Amino acid sequence: MSWQLAHQDHAIERVSIGFQFTEPLPSKLWQSMLSAAETGFQDLGFAGMPGEPGFVLPPPGIQGQPGFEIVIQGGNAVFGLPLGGQGGRTFRVIAGNEVTEEVSLTRARFAYTATVYDGWTRFRNRSQSLLGRYLDEALSMVGINLIKMEYWDRFVFDGPPERADYEAILRSDSRHVPHFYSSTNELWHSHVGYFADPGSSQRRLVNVNVDVLDLLQRVEADTQAPNAPRRSVGIYSMVQDTLGAESTTVGWHACVSTLEDMHTILKGVLLDVINDEVAQRISLNAGVRP
Repeated sequence: MSWQLAHQDHAIERVSIGFQFTEPLPSKLWQSMLSAAETGFQDLGFAGMPGEPGFVLPPPGIQGQPGFEIVIQGGNAVFGLPLGGQGGRTFRVIAGNEVTEEVSLTRARFAYTATVYDGWTRFRNRSQSLLGRYLDEALSMVGINLIKMEYWDRFVFDGPPERADYEAILRSDSRHVPHFYSSTNELWHSHVGYFADPGSSQRRLVNVNVDVLDLLQRVEADTQAPNAPRRSVGIYSMVQDTLGAESTTVGWHACVSTLEDMHTILKGVLLDVINDEVAQRISLNAGVRP
């Protein structure tokens, strides 16, 4: 019995970046941008829809493991992105019945979220190809207030939940995880939040949540056995920069160094949550624990 990764090569279920402006975009620029976005994203295979954006995460699964699907007990999980602003547009790539990519544009904030992750460099480049031109246009008229990056990682135990050994994946000396997990096999949640070295920003917030849930295994084979619960450890990590009034961030390329710093920070955070053996399994062999 062991802990399985959310995907064949890594544990990342979802990753997101967001940019919040100091004020809503001017109406004329916003309407022009929306018109270009409707055509541009359609050409890229995205389906557009009106209304406030909110990313619908498909039921967590384990790729490369045919014959079953993992779902959260009680139904599909829906995660909203609090992007604010009126008249927003959401553009999604849907494969089968799953949303794999989402771009959200409002007058107050832009965001990109994906459930398919092929490494940081490809995600960063994909983000630029989707958001870069619109962010450049927006920041020619308004300032940027917040930049945010989020990762969702998940590990699923392949044996009876009561035999799940959290010490097999979590680091015993982590500063982001309470130590009580070593003496329990129950469900639990922890939350850690703190302000880190701000770097070039005015303030940098780091959040780390660990959620231990029982998921259901949906068996496709012809069997009358009931769906069995599977113990799951989900790790949410986030870094958010508040930029000062004197920030010189005026376009996508000026944001890249901040995004690189955030990615480095979140790699270090995950290294501090999981142990060395698990870090090697997901090829997280470079980074510095905070």
